Amino acid sequence: STTVPRGDKFSVDVEVTKPG
Repeated sequence: STTVPRGDKFSVDVEVTKPG
């Protein structure tokens, strides 16, 4: 898995959760 910064206070695992 890989995490991407959302510009929020946490990163989201792009394999399981959609940024939004």
